Amino acid sequence: RAMRVEVDAKVNASIVEVDAKALLKDLSAAANENAGASAQEVEGLRKALDDATSRATEDARTYRKAVEQAKREVSRLEVESAEARRQLDLFERHAEELAFREAASLAEIESAREAAREAEISAAEWRSVSNATEQQLCIAREVATEAVARAELASSRAASWERAQGVLR
Repeated sequence: RAMRVEVDAKVNASIVEVDAKALLKDLSAAANENAGASAQEVEGLRKALDDATSRATEDARTYRKAVEQAKREVSRLEVESAEARRQLDLFERHAEELAFREAASLAEIESAREAAREAEISAAEWRSVSNATEQQLCIAREVATEAVARAELASSRAASWERAQGVLR
């Protein structure tokens, strides 16, 4: 049988008819010439394929180990995250409790300040009363001292008078 081959070129096109037996003969001759080189090439390709396969297997093993390690790390981080959340909740409750205590303390401080102000006012009033009482006491002492002096004078005059009356009688 005859084969028909068309070739398109930029410059021109031509049609060539090739006999199948001649083509097979040419191809098998070329294959025999390249058979030695082909076997070496195939062996080289086979080695390259084996090397690539072993590298891919080793890479896959390495990646699996990395994935397992990453999973363990994720698990560890999840545990740490849960612990951190628990501590955050604890700290938030503690902060709320401290805020409540602070508000109560501030109210107690304000109450104590008010009591101190009232005590200062009372103390000032008592000082004023005490000063007035002290002044009255001083006046009463002076009056008493004068009264004693007058009484002594009166007693001495009465005694003198009685002596004078006793002399007159």
